[in-house]
Amino acid sequence: MYIPSVFWGEYKEIKLRCRKRAKQFISGMSWEEAIDADNVCDTKSVSGLILLSDWDTSGSYYHCYAFTRALFDLSSPDNWRSIKEQVFEASLKSPWGLLGLLSHEVGSSFMSQPRKLLYKDDNFETCPDDDLLDAWRSSYAEPFLDKCLQYWDVLSDEKYHYSLSFGTSPSLWSIPSSLHYILANMGISTEKLRAPLPSGGLAELVALAKEMKS
Repeated sequence: MYIPSVFWGEYKEIKLRCRKRAKQFISGMSWEEAIDADNVCDTKSVSGLILLSDWDTSGSYYHCYAFTRALFDLSSPDNWRSIKEQVFEASLKSPWGLLGLLSHEVGSSFMSQPRKLLYKDDNFETCPDDDLLDAWRSSYAEPFLDKCLQYWDVLSDEKYHYSLSFGTSPSLWSIPSSLHYILANMGISTEKLRAPLPSGGLAELVALAKEMKS
């Protein structure tokens, strides 16, 4: 997979770099210019874990969430509302952009913060239903799921390269993400979300979720 070089490096370096570029984007620079989207690393030749969350540790990794996270952190509520549609649509144009949205820290800034699933280490825990906010009602949820299906094969090829903030995971599916949040809010059980994907893959699970929601 090709990922913009701006996302590869040590955590502190990436954080500062992305904050600087986020300020440029907020000031009017295009998404492609701010990220320098044509300057890419090939994950096959430039090794490093693909992280879905902040991990302040030594070593060079891919932090695909860092730019959107910086945009959210630097924006006032009014400013964020004015740019998040553009940020969301730009993120959906590429597998690496989708990875940024899969980060639960970033994804929750688009979908209403759902609470059916909470994180405890790398496990899921269920909250009482009265704490549930229905993320599926967000206009962002369906296009997000569609792009997850479109890019899933590309993303899944990066086996053992994904991490939340510790160790490695055998697959992207095994890491809690905003994808799990949405599927949970559509009615998919915690047991199914903890288990490996069914024989029909992610498409089977999304189809089941949409059927339950219809």
